[in-house]
Parts: sequence; structure tokens; C-alpha cells
Amino acid sequence: MKSALLLRIILAAVLLQCLFLAGSGWGREEAYAGTPDKLGNNAEIYSISIVPDSVPTGTHPRIMGFVRNTSSPKNGNDGKAVFDVMAVITLPNGSQKSLLWRSVNFSAGQKKSYVYGNSYDTKQSGTYKVVYSVYNSGRSYLYSSLAKSFTIRSTAAAAKPVPPAEHAVKGPETAAAGPPKETTPIQSRKPSEPDRRAGTGVNDGRKHVGIGGYVNTVNFSGGPSVILWPLKDLAIQGTYGLGTFTSYEARALYRLPMALRIKPYLGAGFLHSERSVSVLGVDTKIKGDSFTAFAGVELPLYNNLYAYIDVSGTPLKLKQEVISGNVQATATVKYSPVTINAGLVLYVF
Repeated sequence: MKSALLLRIILAAVLLQCLFLAGSGWGREEAYAGTPDKLGNNAEIYSISIVPDSVPTGTHPRIMGFVRNTSSPKNGNDGKAVFDVMAVITLPNGSQKSLLWRSVNFSAGQKKSYVYGNSYDTKQSGTYKVVYSVYNSGRSYLYSSLAKSFTIRSTAAAAKPVPPAEHAVKGPETAAAGPPKETTPIQSRKPSEPDRRAGTGVNDGRKHVGIGGYVNTVNFSGGPSVILWPLKDLAIQGTYGLGTFTSYEARALYRLPMALRIKPYLGAGFLHSERSVSVLGVDTKIKGDSFTAFAGVELPLYNNLYAYIDVSGTPLKLKQEVISGNVQATATVKYSPVTINAGLVLYVF
């Protein structure tokens, strides 16, 4: 009992730390300008250029986001910083495609521009939303984000000519003078393999298979967990736990496709649980099976490490008839119908 209590206390501390690390990005879907972090690092998305802003179906406008390092020297910081830059396009049907530039080095005051290529589908007519965001390396702190929209027309009328790639897009502050000298077009930067994977729009560039641990904090049980993402926002998860209860659960969860760092999800599963007790002097395993329904959030922590926290409900009843000699009794074990589950998952491929 003491070891179980100690493990629960440690788990609570871990959950608070997860919420602290990921909470800085909660709900920031629209334009946002944050504050410097503890090291004085800061950055802003100061403009998004979409030329032209209306094109026929099957064609792509030229999209470019501009990032500026606004870090101020603090605690020995010389103004240099390393950022993650992400761009997400939301299509009219709600699906999303994303592109991620990891661990980009910025000198003090440096500006860079990032082009979103033609990796997304433009067969749908309607309004497309583009969101550029800049984070610290590892994406645990959001500095700034900016959103802008463009239209895909169903008409076959000719679109406005798109500037060729070699022509620089003028910045918003000094349009007549052209972009700042320190602006670095994305074409001059050879994308890394993680960047190319992120550009596919699948799971924001993370892996398809993850392993980790999961804990039921009320009906105490903890152990290994495996999660598979056969589709972008649909996952299958298996867990096995030991503790007050021995249990295993198969789950299917759907992650809501929202432009948030902390993503909510819903799901259902099948639960088997059992507990060994002594009834009438006989050691008995009382078992039960039932379905579960749950809702929770996915929290990115660092690189491929994610936390999952959800509230789960089940009508599971654990009771069994026990016979010892001429005595018969019904043994019942209390199992809470509502519990909080928490887990850490590292995506390996």
C-alpha cells in the first residue's frame, strides 16, 4: 500500500509538470504574440504573404511566412536563439497539412522567410487558412503565431500571375525597399529528413508507432502501452497494468483535427480487470469485462515524447460466487466507474 501511494504521488507530480510544459500553447489558434521565455528568447511571425490571394482550383498561390528573432540579451544570452517554425494549412473540409522546420538557428535580430510549397490539395473550392507559428526548439513554448486566408475559386478563369521563385517577396514594413538583407529564402535551405516527413501532413511529422507506459490513477494499475496511428487522427492503443487490479484494455481513439498544440481526443475500448482476494479462506480471482468511453488531451512534451491524459468511464462490476464446503457467498470488489488515466509515449517510427 505504501508503494502504491508513493507511485500515485510521483504520478501527480509528473502530470503537473506535463501541464506546465505544454500549457503555454493552450488554445492559441488565432494570431498571437507571446512574451520572452526565461532566457530572454523571443520571436514573432510578423507577416504572411499570399500571392495571389485568389486562384482557380488545381493551382497554388505562393505562400511565404516571415519570422523575426526579437530575443533580448539576458542572463548571458547574446540574442542568438534556436526556433522551431511550423506552418499549417486548413482546407475547406477541415483537413490539415503541415510543414515543420526544426531547430533553426537565428542570430540576434535576424529575419528569415519560409515558403510553403505545393504539397497540399487545391481541388476543393472555398477558403483556405494558413497559420504560421514559431516555438522554442522542442515546441514546449509558443512565441508567436499569425493566420491568413486565401480563396480557391471553382471558376476556370485565369488566375493572376504568380511571381517566379527567384523573385523576392517584399516585406510589409518597407515594401518599396524590398525585403531585409538578412532574410533567407527557404529555397536556399536544403530541408532535413524530418522536415520532409513533416511536410506530408501526417501526424505533424511525428512517427506512427509509439511505446510507453500508462497508469490508471483511481483503480490503481500501471504498465506498458503501445499506440498505433493507421490514419492521421485515428489510433489503436493497447495497455496492460499491474497493481491493485490486474487489467488490460484495447482502445480506439479519434483525435479532433484542430489547430492546437494540445489536441483533444475521444474514444472507446474494451476492458478486462481482475483482483485477487480471500473469501471464506479461499484465494479467489474476481474478474470482469466491460466497455469504456473516454475523453482526454494529447500534450507534446519534447520532440517525439507525448503525454496523454484522459477521464474514463465504465459500468464494470467485479463480483463472483464462491463456495467453500457447504458455505456459499457472493464476493464483490469495488471498482470505481470513473477514473483518470495518464501515460507517456515515445514515438519510435
